[in-house]
Amino acid sequence: HKEKLGYQVFDNLIKSGFKGNIYPINPDACEILGFKSVNKITDVNEDIDLAIIIVPAAIVPEVLKDCVEKKVSFAIIISSGFSELGEKGKILQEKIVDIIAPSNLRVLGPNCLGIFNTHNNLNTTFAAPKLTKGSIGVIFQSGALGVALLDWADKYQFGFSKFVSLGNKVDIDESEILNFLKDD
Repeated sequence: HKEKLGYQVFDNLIKSGFKGNIYPINPDACEILGFKSVNKITDVNEDIDLAIIIVPAAIVPEVLKDCVEKKVSFAIIISSGFSELGEKGKILQEKIVDIIAPSNLRVLGPNCLGIFNTHNNLNTTFAAPKLTKGSIGVIFQSGALGVALLDWADKYQFGFSKFVSLGNKVDIDESEILNFLKDD
């Protein structure tokens, strides 16, 4: 459904012109926007660099276990419902840490807006359907502030090179992103 965040992110990823392979994962669909869908990430027959996770918070640990089994390199957890909601969410967020700790899987989020990289047309956000290329990389913890900046940038055709929303920072934090962006 067009109103769901997963649909919006997938649509943005396609419309941004990303040239890599894209595999929608949805146990309730056979096809999404013309792409064959599979039930689980472990059903994909190729290596996966990045998983974008947009499922109810209670399901995130199972999805991450599948990502660890598949040896996915990076995951962006856009889903909310973790430490930002209090003790119950904090316990669920700690499960994420426990799942990824013994693996090589690196995680951005949870509760983040996603990322985009205009130099390779990668847009994993649900808020920026159009990307204007620029030379400034930005990092945000707050998704709301990030959305406001993206709306402003769209209005004035201001471009970015990279946009990173950190969310709850269960793994990847601003110091790693700044280190990555220092040569951007």
